[in-house]
Amino acid sequence: MDKQDYITLLAHEHLYNWTGKKIRNNLERLNYWWSEGFTDYYSRVLALRSSVITLEEFVEEFNKFFENYYLSPVINEPNNLIETDYWQDYAVQRLPYYRGFVLALYLDNFIKENNKSKSLDNVMLDLFKTSKEQEFSSDYFKTIVKNYVPKGIDKEINEYIEQGKTIDLANVAKVLPIEKITM
Repeated sequence: MDKQDYITLLAHEHLYNWTGKKIRNNLERLNYWWSEGFTDYYSRVLALRSSVITLEEFVEEFNKFFENYYLSPVINEPNNLIETDYWQDYAVQRLPYYRGFVLALYLDNFIKENNKSKSLDNVMLDLFKTSKEQEFSSDYFKTIVKNYVPKGIDKEINEYIEQGKTIDLANVAKVLPIEKITM
């Protein structure tokens, strides 16, 4: 295991204490997209923010997740089948990590686009603040996000998570802070 893998593994396991334990989640397999995928997203984001990894390493990690997600042989596995097939197929085991990671990236930037002073960080903090009273669920997550994106994300959760439709890279690119350079 190289240094970068070790750092991201350590960050993932540390964050999982929040996303997988402090924020109660009794339907864990149905919510792996969140508990594992968002944890992977934040382990990289926080490593970059704290200068533990460089921007180049960060981009390399993101590219690996995009590659693994978009080339997954089970990319369109519906969420209910992930719950049942999880221990039978390694590709199915990995899918919630990749799908959740790509969705977290999309949502983080979608929130920033709709509410310039807010981000996915605010959603995560709200989830943590209410975790003693409210267990995590897709519906509760959608309710929290609606505080920052008035039109909500019902469509995205239904299509990308529940139905397993491929998260359209064009939609992800639309909300990313990418500048086009014309020559």
